[in-house]
Amino acid sequence: MSSLQRHIAPDIHHIPKIDIPEFKTDRWSNNLQLHYLKAGSNEVLRLEIFIRAGGYYSNNILTPGVLAKLCREGSDSYSAKVINEQLDYFGATLSLSASSDFIQLQLYCLSKHLKDLLPYIKDILCAPLLDEKSLSIIKEKEIGRLNISNQKNDFIARNTLDLHLYGPDNPFGYYPKVEDIEDIKLDDIRAYYKQIMFKYPWEIILSGQYKNSILNDLKDIFGDLSFEQNNYIRLNTTVFSKPDLNYIKKLEGSNQAAIAIGQLVPKRNDPNFPALAFLNILFGGFFGSRLMKNIREDKGFTYGIYSSLRSLPLNGQWSIYTEVGLDVYNKALDEIKKEIQRLKKEEVPSEEISLVKNYISGSFLASLDGPFSLADRFKSIHFSGMDYNYFNFYLDEVRAMNAQKILDIANQELFNSYHEVVIA
Repeated sequence: MSSLQRHIAPDIHHIPKIDIPEFKTDRWSNNLQLHYLKAGSNEVLRLEIFIRAGGYYSNNILTPGVLAKLCREGSDSYSAKVINEQLDYFGATLSLSASSDFIQLQLYCLSKHLKDLLPYIKDILCAPLLDEKSLSIIKEKEIGRLNISNQKNDFIARNTLDLHLYGPDNPFGYYPKVEDIEDIKLDDIRAYYKQIMFKYPWEIILSGQYKNSILNDLKDIFGDLSFEQNNYIRLNTTVFSKPDLNYIKKLEGSNQAAIAIGQLVPKRNDPNFPALAFLNILFGGFFGSRLMKNIREDKGFTYGIYSSLRSLPLNGQWSIYTEVGLDVYNKALDEIKKEIQRLKKEEVPSEEISLVKNYISGSFLASLDGPFSLADRFKSIHFSGMDYNYFNFYLDEVRAMNAQKILDIANQELFNSYHEVVIA
């Protein structure tokens, strides 16, 4: 029996072409789409309902989020107490939220209990109570959360950055104010519900292990809904176009500085997006990134610094975030800019390129573990207007990255024009 050679790293194996379990789609006569995947070993499922009623469709960006919370507070047939008791009885978890595009309902439950829960789900969405008492409680809670958040430098920095990237009329740029929450009126919420809730066909995403009869149960419940039109029209899509911003705000009593740097980039369906994703990981997207090695490990300016690349409905966003001591934020900014210039001017060593390739490949495989992760991957392509071929394209592009391609994409896309925010 040979002994383990712990000083020898295991061999690295490249990922071949991948075959991801694919969602199937049924389009019903009312144009509602059901996307479903049966996977996993446990009799648990996740039901998601997407309604095109998010911030892009409202003249008041706060309205969709408040409407989502109000729907959770009872319906014409069931009080919030009854709904919560039923969820507890069946061991289910229910949440409603709003994003730029959608009001989204998400339910986790044992597969055998979905049929019992569906009448409550339908009533929450189709006949919500929308009462003044619940609205007052929601407004009070939201104001409390906002007041607490506005004491945090990182919250102010992120929101200030987004405000200057997108502008106040875009869902991603809107920075909420207490008076805006106070001004929310129940009549406006009810009017928006009537206008938008059944305007565009819903989409349902079902993932987990379940009996085929559940598909019929869903159709029995939601198949009789009617919708006005198929082609959706977003309202608040304007992106602010302002000169580069260097914004510093001093706060009394602050003991650290929050830094947020960002720019707009292409979104996921752009051919350069995989290369941008690779560059983001290398630059600041994992614990071994250049930003972490320099700003955290070498200089000791922070406990954590990272960059992020987001693909949004209409564009992408590349950002850097960190918090550092008040006495070193200028030095931290200088080092961040040095790292940007390094990527633009110096070839990345092959060992570092291999490290990032292996990290991305391993993270991608981990993201396919289980039916709910597969559903998240499906949503990333479906709502971007792409199909499953994208994943192999993405991995092929990552495998093809080399020092010259990194220089090219860094000089083409990386912080040639950007906004810089410091809250200290």
